[in-house]
Amino acid sequence: MKKEDAKRFLEDKFLCVMSSVNDQGNPESAVVAFSENEKLEILIGTSKESRKFQNIAKRPNVALVFGFDGDRSLQYEGKVRMPAEDELQERLKYHFYKQPGAKRYLNDTSQVYVIVEPVWVRLVESGPATIGELRFNS
Repeated sequence: MKKEDAKRFLEDKFLCVMSSVNDQGNPESAVVAFSENEKLEILIGTSKESRKFQNIAKRPNVALVFGFDGDRSLQYEGKVRMPAEDELQERLKYHFYKQPGAKRYLNDTSQVYVIVEPVWVRLVESGPATIGELRFNS
């Protein structure tokens, strides 16, 4: 699998499941809206008060699953980071294009945006099963 294959898959997806780990070591998952870039970095907006943000602020490793609505899915493990302001402003242009409903949070002072950098990505296609993996240096 090439990065371009994964990028094309992500382009027509709008939601994913994001899993993080809480203070007790238990997994917590949420459905979140996202946007992607050519490096397969994922931008997600959330509330500073949310469980997911509290978890990732302490433990930045997360798992994401995209495309759980058909016979293809993309599994993704990554590390969360806070974007610099100039990077965020650039990324938000595409994010709001892909997720126009997210604009309503733009002036919400509790809203925060994070970027997930890929560590491991697997594209799975059932039917005869096809699996392609990518590993990234962190």
